[in-house]
Amino acid sequence: MKKLYISLFWKFLIAIILTVTLFGLLNINFVWRKVYNLIDLEISKRIIYIGKNLANQSLKYILYKDISSLQSILDETKRSDPIIEYCFITDSENNVLAHTFTQGFPKKLLGVNKLKLGDTLSIIKIYAENYQTKNINDVIIPVLDGKVGYVRLGINDDMAWINLKSTFITFIVIFLSFTLLGFLGAFIFSYLIAEPIKRIKMTAEKIDIENLKNIGEISNIKSSHDLIFSKFNIRDEIDDLSEKFNEMILRLNTTYQKLIATQSAMNQSEKLASIGTLVSGIAHETNNPLSGLQSCIRRIGEHPDNIAQNVKYIEKIGRAHV
Repeated sequence: MKKLYISLFWKFLIAIILTVTLFGLLNINFVWRKVYNLIDLEISKRIIYIGKNLANQSLKYILYKDISSLQSILDETKRSDPIIEYCFITDSENNVLAHTFTQGFPKKLLGVNKLKLGDTLSIIKIYAENYQTKNINDVIIPVLDGKVGYVRLGINDDMAWINLKSTFITFIVIFLSFTLLGFLGAFIFSYLIAEPIKRIKMTAEKIDIENLKNIGEISNIKSSHDLIFSKFNIRDEIDDLSEKFNEMILRLNTTYQKLIATQSAMNQSEKLASIGTLVSGIAHETNNPLSGLQSCIRRIGEHPDNIAQNVKYIEKIGRAHV
């Protein structure tokens, strides 16, 4: 099965982008939870402080049944903090003495939140259909341990998000900016690593053992970051790889030139050996007839009176063989 080819550049780029994105999302989640919880905690502390302060202020007015003063305190308290949706005060029998509702008091609220024995306050989450904000934290605080009455506050539960919204949007903008910078850095970083390796690959494809005389044209590999940071005298493994590759090509060229010289010497030796063989053959072919002629002449010289023999040898000499 044919393998999917993905260049080193894209592998680096995708890996870095995924890393930056994952890191950013984890940071957003962490910051969201941490900051939201901190803001929610601060709001809870503020409301508890407001509720206890309201309980202390209303004590004497509850005892004196001064309803108008209680109403004034409640109205002032609601206006003082935008996270307060409503507030009201009841006596020890859970009868409403004063409230901030403009369209009548919702009696369902009376039984929603109750203090347990020994508790100094109670906070529960409720869903209110009659308010612009549906999610509300209902707080009940006893006045003189509940012997006089209770203070009730309705807190906008979404206020933590409202307070966090602008800060979180700013954080998102900063995150996106750094993410874009991270993507740009990933692109540059991937290019600085992949480009010299790509050049080495292209150079390796150009190498021809029969055309190494042009080695100077392809043996000058320079890494991209070497060109960028050369003024700072900074090196790394990519520079070492490029340098070693250039040295390898030069050694290959030197070895090839030696091989050509050796091959030329061997060809010359083979030519000389062939000439020697040829000369040896010619000498052999020449010496054999000459030896026969010498033998015939010697015998004729030894027996000049033997006419029959001499005629025979003279005929052999004419045929050039014994």
